Amino acid sequence: MKNKIYLLAGALMVLFLIGCASEPEVIEVTRVVTETETVIEEVEVTVVVEGETVVEEVEVTRVIEVEAAPAVTEPRGTFRVAHTTVPTNSWWKPWSSNPPAVLAYYEIPYEGLVTEDASGNIVGVLATDWSYNDDNTELTFNLREGVVFHDGTPFNAESVKSNIEFIKNENGFPPTANQLGAVEEVVVDDEYTATFKLSRPDVALLPNLARFIGLQVSPNAYDSFEAVPVGTGPYKMVPDENTPDQIWVFEAFDEYWDPSVVAFERVEAHYIQAQDARANALLNGDIDATAITNGFLSTVDGAPGILIDRAPMVGIGFQVLDLNGEIVPELADKRVRCALSHAINRAEYASVLLEGDAVPGVQRETRGQYGYLDNPPDVGYNPERAAALLAEAGVTELNITSGFWGGPFGPLGQGAAGYWAEIGVNVEYENFPPPDMWSNAIAGTYPIMPLPYPEAHLFTMLAQRAGAGPINPSKVVPEGVQDLINQAAGLSLEEAEPLLEEAKAIMIEECIFIHVVTLDGIVAYSDQFTGIDKIPGQPLTFDLRTVRWADGN
Repeated sequence: MKNKIYLLAGALMVLFLIGCASEPEVIEVTRVVTETETVIEEVEVTVVVEGETVVEEVEVTRVIEVEAAPAVTEPRGTFRVAHTTVPTNSWWKPWSSNPPAVLAYYEIPYEGLVTEDASGNIVGVLATDWSYNDDNTELTFNLREGVVFHDGTPFNAESVKSNIEFIKNENGFPPTANQLGAVEEVVVDDEYTATFKLSRPDVALLPNLARFIGLQVSPNAYDSFEAVPVGTGPYKMVPDENTPDQIWVFEAFDEYWDPSVVAFERVEAHYIQAQDARANALLNGDIDATAITNGFLSTVDGAPGILIDRAPMVGIGFQVLDLNGEIVPELADKRVRCALSHAINRAEYASVLLEGDAVPGVQRETRGQYGYLDNPPDVGYNPERAAALLAEAGVTELNITSGFWGGPFGPLGQGAAGYWAEIGVNVEYENFPPPDMWSNAIAGTYPIMPLPYPEAHLFTMLAQRAGAGPINPSKVVPEGVQDLINQAAGLSLEEAEPLLEEAKAIMIEECIFIHVVTLDGIVAYSDQFTGIDKIPGQPLTFDLRTVRWADGN
């Protein structure tokens, strides 16, 4: 609610002639709205006395609409949300992970300087505002006052500096810590002002801070927070009540800086990997919200008491990691890589295997998003072209070993294997636990892997997966890509976009990024709750601070 004043009777210009002995007339001007507060103030009214302009002060009554303070109610009840992945103890260290699915856990105990809202905009949380200097080499944050961590440690500029230095001092997972590559130091300007000093402008730093690297941990908990998270979030873990590898229990944090958003006494994060089990748990009332994908949407959509929210989630596809052909020599040949891309029927995969809950395409961005290519390279479904390319490369049969963990990557891997078999490429998969996905990609364990494209910004995706980026174990990069990335780094978002689009087009045209579909993220939840708005680009995440009981109490 804004402080809007609706004028019913405006300030009047009174023009009249009176005698010298007469008193000037006092005009009362009333401004009326519909709200709560009446004030008396003085304004100037101009009158004319015998041809001379005289300014008189008169009392004016205004009724002003004022914004009411947020209603604060006592937290009550329990909110139970089911997730599709399980955090090992080390996953409570928020910088040791890169898959966005884990953010759904982290949003309970942790907060960042900034975050993404349900429209994908960057909004402040622990930072109230921020600004760059003229050449974009300094990013200054004004921090929220009166915030404490769950262990009582004050949140301030010193704790921000400590967090960033801790990540950069080889305590962050490479794809995450690499996002701070341009940050030379954090300077404490005063207790609640911190400035990030950059070696170069970094167009993606702010979007990246909205995810893992911006999450704040108590500096006094670095030795223990892998097992028990210690953040500033609205809910604090109760480790004694956890069920190992199944349920993590949190309670309302009594000292949270905005008690109006703490709606629940308890929040429970449940790990239920099987989709049918999650759907049944929701229908039976055993949980209150969960991710629903693929064939199980029809199970809950339209069921009594169940609501649905969705948004574009994350791109998935394949990335060729063995670009120098050390494991599979044929993959060093662009023709072989592009044969793999041409063999995949993306539209069929999206409509049949994913039942329409995905957008097929050779790029992760969908129309209207930053970096979307209107005319991407033509590496889509064309089995005749795939066969011709293999023949041209002299390949009649090819055997590849790859690996994946469950979630959407099992169907993706098996579906692609079926298409590839039709052109004489045989792929066998090994299963591994979720935490090993990125470590395997970084190590180049497999020559090609089904992977997500979860980075918060196109610049980050390219910087991570080209040249010296950690998710490019071969360190081979097509000509021109690194130069485009380097040029884009020092520009504004608008100026950088065409350069990043060109670099992305090269990676697609070289068939290094073999993107298949962008998944549609779906959250199904009980109608006892409101404020569950799916955040785009993240599998299950929504802002827990907006969730309320639907009855308003």
